[in-house]
Amino acid sequence: MTTLPLTPASADHGRLHCGYFERGECRSCALIETPYGQQITDKESWCRETLAEAAPRIWLPTFAGGARDFRNRAKLAVGGSARHVTLGILDQEFHGVDLRDCGIQAPAIRAVIPVLADFLDGTGLEPYDVSARRGELKFVHVTAAPSGELMIRFVVRTQHGLDVLRSRKESFFELVPDASVVSVNLLPEHKAALEGSREEMLRGESLRMNLDRVDLHLRPQSFFQTNTAVAVGLYNQVSEWVDAVEASNLWDLYCGVGGFALYCAGPSRRGTGVEVSEQAIESAKVSA
Repeated sequence: MTTLPLTPASADHGRLHCGYFERGECRSCALIETPYGQQITDKESWCRETLAEAAPRIWLPTFAGGARDFRNRAKLAVGGSARHVTLGILDQEFHGVDLRDCGIQAPAIRAVIPVLADFLDGTGLEPYDVSARRGELKFVHVTAAPSGELMIRFVVRTQHGLDVLRSRKESFFELVPDASVVSVNLLPEHKAALEGSREEMLRGESLRMNLDRVDLHLRPQSFFQTNTAVAVGLYNQVSEWVDAVEASNLWDLYCGVGGFALYCAGPSRRGTGVEVSEQAIESAKVSA
């Protein structure tokens, strides 16, 4: 069976050096002190042990995505104070920790975070205070396509926050011309959630993820793999397997935006995607 070539980043056997981690400001990347090559070896061993009773005779090389600059989506908690916001995470006391130089984010995301912070400072809106249960700004979600286009979603607590952001949308479009999709999501409840059910679009409808063989279209609440290079590797490998057995029918269960099914599509093959998320299904239809 044909195997996938390793990406150039997979040859990086070092580790990501992160000042936030070393200073104890962010411990989100729990394996950061383990060299990247060792992380891969450990995961391979775990897979072999877990699948021991049904292990294949031949294991394909691990397709790796590198230790930095790989994450195509950032979920940034808003902290700090009005006109002095932080974008990153909240610590154990719910104080904002600014992570605008986080090394795992795609360069396009890292570049836009300071612009987002300045824009939010200019609105005068208060970050949401988890302890006091007051304030307005909760999160900013940023997704980057390979083309450099961005989807930016502001998550706020009330209609007031939505109105303020809507009133400043034209100036925001000028600040971030690569933002092809911009929306405001309302999360009025005090709960551990990243978004609410109501979304108002300020620009565009879906972000075009221009991959090597297929363009996938992401709507604000549809899921996509956070590592674009690895997602492409997965899609291509499954496509090879499906072609090898000459399948005429394919069911893509929990299909999301349809990446696997669309990579496996062909003139003599019928693909059916099954998914509970309406946003994801709409995205898959556009991509199809």
